Amino acid sequence: MTARRIIAAILIIVASLLAPFGVGALWAERTLTDTQQFVETVAPLADSPEVQQAVATAVSGTVIKVLDVESRLKEVAPDSRLVVPIAAGVNSAIQNGITSYTQSDRFGQTWATLSEALHRQFVALLNRDGTGAVTLQDGQIVLDTAVAVDKIRDALVERGVPFVDQLDLGLAGQTVVIANAPNLQSAADAISIFLPIATWLWLLVLMMFVGGVLLWPRRSRGLMWAGLGLMLGGLVTWAALGLGQTQISNSANTAQLSALVGSLIAILLRFLITMLLVMVALGVAMLVAGWLAGGTDSGTRARLAIAGLAHRAGEPLADGPVGRVAARQPMLIPILRGTVLVVAVVVLFAVDRLTPGIVIWTFVGTAVALLLVEIVEGAGLGRDTSAAGAVVVD
Repeated sequence: MTARRIIAAILIIVASLLAPFGVGALWAERTLTDTQQFVETVAPLADSPEVQQAVATAVSGTVIKVLDVESRLKEVAPDSRLVVPIAAGVNSAIQNGITSYTQSDRFGQTWATLSEALHRQFVALLNRDGTGAVTLQDGQIVLDTAVAVDKIRDALVERGVPFVDQLDLGLAGQTVVIANAPNLQSAADAISIFLPIATWLWLLVLMMFVGGVLLWPRRSRGLMWAGLGLMLGGLVTWAALGLGQTQISNSANTAQLSALVGSLIAILLRFLITMLLVMVALGVAMLVAGWLAGGTDSGTRARLAIAGLAHRAGEPLADGPVGRVAARQPMLIPILRGTVLVVAVVVLFAVDRLTPGIVIWTFVGTAVALLLVEIVEGAGLGRDTSAAGAVVVD
């Protein structure tokens, strides 16, 4: 193996390993460090029944515990037999009022406040600051319900629920253990390391891929290996992400909290998963392109078969303007091919949000455009039947 191939292989391998980290850094920069973007990302969860029920259960438990209606009634009427049923009725009214509130349109504002608090806490996790509405304590994700209680108390007062106006928020800071996440701080530390380099890590990965392909003795083979590395990197990271997501959801202390954590993680990771699928789609496209353009027997046969069919489809156009222009301008076909490839690259880089669908349709459109170029070439070659035949069997 030549030194040139060794260097090319090292560049492609390192780029394949760094690509998932680049995607993760871009995701963290876009989704987790921008408060407005974070709130907009998780805003749809306010309409999730799992989220509404989980918040209602956590806040109801806090309010009922802090108010302790039964003790308050006993102070007023210590010997009354109605203390217990009245307290039960008040607690039921609190639960129903909070549940009704979380299912109303007004809950969206409360959820936005909770989301801002959650985002601030994640930033605090990056800085190893253990204060906030959501904290990491001894490997557990702990929620301080005071933020939600503050918003929901006013709604209960409007409904005339007894004693709620006396709720002391200084005492309402009860905590609820959401889930066990012993590795969350390690993940936050890893993200904090890659965040400063998020803006240029992908550029470095791209340059390494390009360098590896250009240095490979057969660039089509280099393109195949680069595509394979990109595809495997995306698939492995996607699988690992799914396992981690399931593990965190299953570690929640109750089924409701598990649903809440699962919904939150799913929507937070939506952009990251999309980018990983983009990696897979790009890898497959590069692998197929390298295979068709390469020197393998199967790739050569497929390429010549497609070119032969396209050239024969273009022969009827030989006597028309297409055939005449193609025959008189020998540089037309290379220019058209180069233009198609440049347009494909520009499309991939110009879109605001790259998705697997855009990658796939860009690849399909590029393949169709190149096939049309082959038909034009066939029209030009059709003016000389001997040349046309030679190209088909070459």
